[in-house]
Formats: sequence, C-alpha cells, structure tokens
Amino acid sequence: MRQDLERIASHLQGHRLSQVMSGEEFKTFLRGFVESYADVVPRMGLEGNAKVSEVRTPTFAAEWLIPDGAPPDRCIVYFHGGGWIAGSPNSHRPMGLALAKAARCPMLMVDYRLAPEFRFPAGLTDCVAAYEWALSNGHTGKRTPQNIYLMGDSAGGNLAAAACVHLAAIGGRMPDALILISPLLDATLPVERTTDPNFLRIYRAMNTLYVDQGVQLDDPLISPIKATQDLLARFPPTLFQVGAQEPLVWDCKFLLKRLLDAGVNRAALNAVQSMPHVWHLFVGYLPEADQAINEIAQFLENG
Repeated sequence: MRQDLERIASHLQGHRLSQVMSGEEFKTFLRGFVESYADVVPRMGLEGNAKVSEVRTPTFAAEWLIPDGAPPDRCIVYFHGGGWIAGSPNSHRPMGLALAKAARCPMLMVDYRLAPEFRFPAGLTDCVAAYEWALSNGHTGKRTPQNIYLMGDSAGGNLAAAACVHLAAIGGRMPDALILISPLLDATLPVERTTDPNFLRIYRAMNTLYVDQGVQLDDPLISPIKATQDLLARFPPTLFQVGAQEPLVWDCKFLLKRLLDAGVNRAALNAVQSMPHVWHLFVGYLPEADQAINEIAQFLENG
C-alpha cells in the first residue's frame, strides 16, 4: 500500500466503533471522530488569499468561505457530513476553502442543527433555509446569484439530495448543479449491500439518533434514492464521487441510472479506487483529493 494511504488507514483504524455503545457514547464518539477525521497532517490555513465571514440569521447559521477575487453573482452552498450528528464548518473548512478556490466561487458552509438534540427534519429545514437565503443574498450583500451550486458529503450529501427532492416537490428554484461526495442515499440500507460490520453498526446507530421512532426511513427526504421519477426529472446536472470500495457506491450507481432514465441532461459518477470515505478531506496530502476537487471545479465550469 502507498505510504499516504497506509497512514490514513492507520489513522482511521484507531476510530473503529465498539460493539457495545449507548446512544450518548456514540454521539460523543462520532463528534470526536469527524472533527479529527483529516488530522493525519496539520490543517491548511487561509494562506492569505481567502477569508471567512460568519453568517447568522433567525433561521440558520453558516459561514462564507471567500477566495480572493470571488465573483458576487455565483455561489456554492455546502452541507458538511457527519452522520447528521457530527461535523461542523471547522471540520470541513480546509476542504471547503480548496473547493471554493478551485471553482473560483464563494462558498456558504451551512452549520445546520445536529441530531439527536435536533432530530429530522431540523437539519434539513436549516439546509433548505440556507439555500433559499443564498438565492437572494451573496457574500457582498443582497444579490440574486446567476449560478448557485449545491454540494454535500456523506450525510451532507444526503441533505443536499433531499433538499433537491423538496425543491422539486414544491416547484422551487433548483440549483444549477448538484455535487454528491460519498453520499448516504438510502437510510434503509438493505443488508445485502455490505458485509462490513463496522459500517453497519455506524449506519444503524446514526439512523437511531437521526429520526424519531415510527418515522419511515424510506421517506424520500430521508432516503433520496426513493424519490419518484417525476421528482428526479427536475434534478439539475449531478456529479457523484465515491470510493469504489465504499458500500455507498451501489446507491450512487442506482440513483445515477434513475436520474439518466428520468432525463437529467448531465449526470456522471466517478468511483475512485482505494479511496476512503470522503477522501477530499485529505486535500493537500492525498493527490486523489486534489484531483477530485479539480474535477468538481471542471464539472461546474462545463455547466
């Protein structure tokens, strides 16, 4: 194995979930894990050519990541991952800055409410509110963007896809592109899709804390892969990026096919060999992370 991948694997191996863990213990475990996920090397700083600006509204919190020379008439709205329970702008800021710089576009990184303190649909409500706010507010003030892009990784990818399902259902303004990085698309997780016991334990523990008892996991706002074909037909150009060995690759391939069958004019999937979950977080250390970020920027440029 390559030295960089071996170092990452060793780092992540130290965060495997124990077989017996209460809900409170799992929440603490996951929040610590996500915040330190990319800490195999020191985090990148602002490097003098970008700034961070806090956003607080009555309905959500976020921060702008603004590269020097970023245009005022386009933006990325980003939902971080963390199993709906963990993660923050802090955990995802280096990757967000790299994406914003590569795309030459300001990014609104949304600090949505987390479960279990705020269960479904609180986080999704915050994400939709932030997206709708960005339709009339830019990093320079009140402004309608010419182009707005929606992105998310892992559970943030779930929220980004679910937001598009919601927007399609209400006839809302769809984003100009959707980027889904190692997304969680099916909370029902049929057991035949993976035999990885650690993945199954984490996935089931997240579901238990994300939704209240009795809530159906096949709701398309929880499992976007279950959306009807007429809703998927309204989806924007969509790029999936996922590790080829991730259990999530099956859902990405399945939703990609459904989008193409629904007539979405540009949808693509890049399943990259040997990559860990959301390898983009290792930007500046892992060459494939830099390549994936550049692929996203190119996808937006070609839109």
